[in-house]
Amino acid sequence: MMSCLLTLLFFDFGLADSDGGLVTPDPIVQWEYGTATSGPMTGPVWATRLSGSTLNDVDATLVVPLPDLSAATRPVLVLEHWYSFGGGDLGVFEIDTGAGYIAVEPIGGYPAGGPGYAGESGGWVLAGLDLTGVPATASLRLRLDADSALSGPGWYLRALRVEDGDPIPPVLSVVTSPDDTQDLAGPYPVSVDIEEDLYIETAAIAWTTGAASGREPLALVGGTTYAGGIPAQPPGSTVSWAVEVEDCSSTAILPGAPFRVYLAAPEDLAGPVQPHEVARSVTLTWSPPVSPHVPDAYEVENIATNDVFGPFTQASADVPLEPGELQDFVVRALYAVGVGDDSAVLSLDVEVPELRLVEPAAVFPGDRVYVEIEGRSLYLLDGVSTLWFGGEGVDVASFEVRDVNRGIALVEVADDVSPGARDLVVTGAQGAFGFEDAFAVLDGADAPRIVSVEPDSIVQGDEVVVTVTASQAFAGPVDVTTDDEILVGGAPTVDGNTLTLTLAAAGRSRTGGHDLIFDDGERLWAASIEVDEYVVPPRTQCGVVPAWPSVLGSLMRRR
Repeated sequence: MMSCLLTLLFFDFGLADSDGGLVTPDPIVQWEYGTATSGPMTGPVWATRLSGSTLNDVDATLVVPLPDLSAATRPVLVLEHWYSFGGGDLGVFEIDTGAGYIAVEPIGGYPAGGPGYAGESGGWVLAGLDLTGVPATASLRLRLDADSALSGPGWYLRALRVEDGDPIPPVLSVVTSPDDTQDLAGPYPVSVDIEEDLYIETAAIAWTTGAASGREPLALVGGTTYAGGIPAQPPGSTVSWAVEVEDCSSTAILPGAPFRVYLAAPEDLAGPVQPHEVARSVTLTWSPPVSPHVPDAYEVENIATNDVFGPFTQASADVPLEPGELQDFVVRALYAVGVGDDSAVLSLDVEVPELRLVEPAAVFPGDRVYVEIEGRSLYLLDGVSTLWFGGEGVDVASFEVRDVNRGIALVEVADDVSPGARDLVVTGAQGAFGFEDAFAVLDGADAPRIVSVEPDSIVQGDEVVVTVTASQAFAGPVDVTTDDEILVGGAPTVDGNTLTLTLAAAGRSRTGGHDLIFDDGERLWAASIEVDEYVVPPRTQCGVVPAWPSVLGSLMRRR
């Protein structure tokens, strides 16, 4: 190759202002100068027809008058042209030095090594013809050989000049380039063919990942082939790169296809196979990734909630589901060298039971309370549904199903039960669903209780108005339950934490304590009242024993 030459404009044909002296000798005129109404532009151009596609089965020639080149060191004819040919059509350069026209190649050759320009240029491109040694009497022409088949817009020429030096940039074509890879050691090889007619000053690969970038030299390895490599990158990197080659007066840049450095994802992520399932959790399975690296473990992500579960050492996992969310999952492999790619998304058709209300959600040792539950997708069913409060000491005496998602249980708590959070397991027609820490037993020292019953005793056959005081307000109207020997008269009245009621003891009531149960709709409060023995008063001279109180006949016992 020659050394660098200073490039200077030697002659400009001035096609922007005139036809430049170019002529067409064809009897059927194809090449025209003027303002095009078709093709890539509307400015002044030479074109094979300004207003439409080329004709079929014609030779269209445009003769370029050459200036006196004797004063130039290395004259190069530079063309700015655009083409779009029909299949089978071909555009070539030809020179006649006295023995007839012969085809000549531009600097760097025709695209793809063909015998001429074919197909489409993909935009305005430069071409150069080395005119070194071409005599002043030579004739140069552009010839379009159109076959009889499909035609295209044709060939357009917008600028033409002679430059002295090295005006045509190197012509680059990638020979080998990196593909997506799990190679973490690198380098990633690149080789490129560089067609340069004079002198290559620098040749390099410019690369970037966004987080890092660099420039790696290309070295000649044979003929016109240069090779180099992009250094190793961490997994998850996308590498963009281009070959950049400088000659004496210009720089050619050829972008390469971006590639990824990655760690493989697990495959075949799968879950429940039936079309629709009701569940609080699911078992997912997958196949190990195809990779030269061995995973240490795996993690699963619910991409709707961004919750990540794991690590799991096996290719399966039980994962919880979130109510009201899309059940979309991916799995990743965890390698010693980094985190792998996401697997394909698995979308599950799963209905997730939800517990929206537990009231009350906490009880005290010794309590007897009504616990209401309400949720979604519980599928409660009379005779089937049950509640379990996560261990001994909290028992369900009864459970009434109100609808498929709501029920009320009478819960009895042992006096010696240990305080703490408990899971609540709800069994419905679609199975048993556990809700973690949905219920609690509190410290008994803070338990609601009956503070006083005044008076705290009643005589056999007697009637009294009793005032009951609780440690907190009653939840609502109170229903009073006693045994067969204590009668409740009328409806009790409630004022905050105070209950007033009338009680009567049968004449033959057993003496001692009798249980009183106060039901305010949320809690069963327990108290007792003593029955004292009736003592017959001594007779007086004129007195008689009083009759049995008639009021007992009018009292109604409530249970």
